[in-house]
Parts: sequence; C-alpha cells; structure tokens
Amino acid sequence: MSSSRYISLTVSKGKHTISSKEGTASAFKKELNIEIDAEAGKSYYIEYKIKPGATRAKLELQLVNKDIADKQMVGLTGSNCQ
Repeated sequence: MSSSRYISLTVSKGKHTISSKEGTASAFKKELNIEIDAEAGKSYYIEYKIKPGATRAKLELQLVNKDIADKQMVGLTGSNCQ
C-alpha cells in the first residue's frame, strides 16, 4: 500500500492475525504480523510504524487508540488494497 492511504477491514469476533507481507526496498521485505482478539462491534486501529535503527529501519505493526488514529488519518485516503 502506498503512503497517505489506509485500509479498513471488517472481521468477525475472535482471534485474527493481520499481516503485512510486501515492501518496496530490500530492507523492508519482511512479513509483519499482529494478532487481535476482536470483540463484536468494536473498532481497532493498527499503525504501520517505521523506527530508525543503527544499521537499518525496523518496521512494526502496533495497536493505537482511536484518538491517535483519528489524528494520524487526517488527509489519508481509503484504499481497497488487501
């Protein structure tokens, strides 16, 4: 998925693994996973984060709260990338 975009998924309640499998640079070609135990009617926000490192950037997926997600999503465009 390109920058300045987000995706929205609807899942059933229960455990789910959300994965990111592709990257554009060789340093980023790594599968990332985060597991959630979804509750019915609840929204979850997962941030794709790039953290600088000593030799190369580290990528991770992490849950963030709605207030943080709302601020980060201003100006982003929804994508049907799946």
